[in-house]
Parts: sequence; C-alpha cells; structure tokens
Amino acid sequence: TAHAIAIALDRQEMATEVQEDGTVQDVPHSAVQYVRNTLGMQVCCIAQLSDLLAYLSTQTGNEMGQHLPKVQAYRDRYGV
Repeated sequence: TAHAIAIALDRQEMATEVQEDGTVQDVPHSAVQYVRNTLGMQVCCIAQLSDLLAYLSTQTGNEMGQHLPKVQAYRDRYGV
C-alpha cells in the first residue's frame, strides 16, 4: 500500500471533480490537497509553481525569462 507520492513540480492548480451529470467542475483546492485529503497520502514535491515563477522573474534578458508571461498566465487561469 502506498503511503506517499513524490512529484517533481507541484503546479499549484485547481483540482477538478466530475459532477453527477457528467460535467467536470473546478474545485477550490489544489490537486495536491485533493490527494492528501481524499486519499490520505502525503505528497512530497521538489518544487512548486511559485518557485518556478520566482526563478523566471530573475531571468530577465535571457531565453528563460521569456517564458515568465506564459507561466504567469497559466497560474492566473488554473492556480489556487
């Protein structure tokens, strides 16, 4: 029986649940919180999306820094 899950990046995004009518709806907690609360498993992550955003914000003027707007847009749309 598994007791924990290791993930490289916690995207800090909303979990989704399938409703009785078959539609999928966002819920007000993260996917990691869902696993912790629903399955009772510990989730260990190497980094979080907020860490990636902080890193990208220090990379202005180089190739990595150009990804900041898209990653921020992802966070704005799907983040908790």
